[in-house]
Amino acid sequence: MATYYHFRRSHRNPGDVIDLTMRSMLELYEHGANTNPWRLVCELALEEQRLRLRPEAVSRIDCRFVFRTEEDALRQIYRMSGSKFLFEVEFTEPAAPTFTGDFDLMSTLFTMDGARFLPKVRAVAESYWRGTITGTPEVLTASNLRVIRTARAFA
Repeated sequence: MATYYHFRRSHRNPGDVIDLTMRSMLELYEHGANTNPWRLVCELALEEQRLRLRPEAVSRIDCRFVFRTEEDALRQIYRMSGSKFLFEVEFTEPAAPTFTGDFDLMSTLFTMDGARFLPKVRAVAESYWRGTITGTPEVLTASNLRVIRTARAFA
């Protein structure tokens, strides 16, 4: 069975199942001084474009995110705010739908460059959902994840 790499803020043991999705995290999102509502706005705009361009694709809001290799994951650690663990995982449902997008495109959404916000997000979303990958691939899966081992722990 194929294995992947997944970041988490909290420790998990081998055999544990990870079922948390972006929807779960967005539902817990607090409106406060220490949160960035633009993440929520970006994800909702990305979902709007998915429904328009690739309605059959796995939703970013209802998926789990993984990297194909440990090297890919480690290249992105600086963007994974608050993640303390990198786990090697497998899909609990190997036949579940997946979609591979360009993780690096997502980071361009948070670059303050003076561009108009929604047009920029929509343009990035269009490239993302077309499956054009020039950077680090991220895999979206409808499957839950089963922890195989802790690959790395970060301070």
